[in-house]
Amino acid sequence: MKCQWLRLGFEELKFVRSSSDLKVFLQNASYGLSRATGTIVRQTKVPYSLQIEPTNCCNVACICCPRSKSTRVRGYMDFSLFQRIINDASEIGVKMVRLYLHGEPMLHPQIIEMIKYVNQKGIIIHLVTNGTLFTRDQIESILKLNVSRADRIIFSILGYSRLVHEKIMKGVDHSQVLENLYLFLELRKDMRRNGPCIEVVFYIMPENEGESRKFYKHWHPIVDHVQIVSETSKQFEKFKGVDYASVPIRSKTCTYLWDRMTIFWNGDVTICMADVDGVNSFGNLREQSIMDVWNCQTILSTRKLHKQRHFQDLTLCSRCDW
Repeated sequence: MKCQWLRLGFEELKFVRSSSDLKVFLQNASYGLSRATGTIVRQTKVPYSLQIEPTNCCNVACICCPRSKSTRVRGYMDFSLFQRIINDASEIGVKMVRLYLHGEPMLHPQIIEMIKYVNQKGIIIHLVTNGTLFTRDQIESILKLNVSRADRIIFSILGYSRLVHEKIMKGVDHSQVLENLYLFLELRKDMRRNGPCIEVVFYIMPENEGESRKFYKHWHPIVDHVQIVSETSKQFEKFKGVDYASVPIRSKTCTYLWDRMTIFWNGDVTICMADVDGVNSFGNLREQSIMDVWNCQTILSTRKLHKQRHFQDLTLCSRCDW
């Protein structure tokens, strides 16, 4: 994983065309280095990023996704709550908003307004999508914003061929995804924009492992970045009927606890994205501030146990491989 982040970092050099691009490159490099070396665990007062769930509804059913077996109520984040969170994030210096979690963000009826609101606050935005729902108007609206190389639109495509892609991501239309991706690239070029960064991600699993090389070879010259992830986290094995007890106890401190705050569509804050059902929620941003929740006793105690490597005392974390 560290080698992949290093490769992605070097690839960004080819997009440095101005002083602002260089600033973005150096910011990304600093962040990536702090993640890779673990020094990010010293940054505790303010989360670097927020992972916000616009909705936990989805229009496809990926065989590797735990969402379908989640017990949480389905819903969409109120735009007023979203604005409250982003206003708070802007005031305290949060650097990035990851606008996705256990659902397809483009299903939210105000997703473009959400993207605009984050952008207006000068906060970096990353959005992961299955790519099926973009319209030309939506793409043009995003490209008309003050987007940069730091902003990312990441298409999750879990197959090189139509057959494998549609087998793994049930309900997806392979042709439609490719059409939307190519349209994004075409319009970005026509509008002479250097951002957002367009990326594709491919998670290797038994159903698609024979296509990973073809996938990389095909997409590498087309998009800005190609992520080939060796496997999905074992944290989600329990949702596939696998004996979770067979997953070994983790051996390293998790940087996510210092890197990002995970926020469900209803404002609940949980330990991290691995808590699919929200059983480890410890606050809600409808009534509390980001700073209050981020520095509450529950999360401070969890970080302390991680630093001490007492992983066995943490039910959610003990067998997680992130």
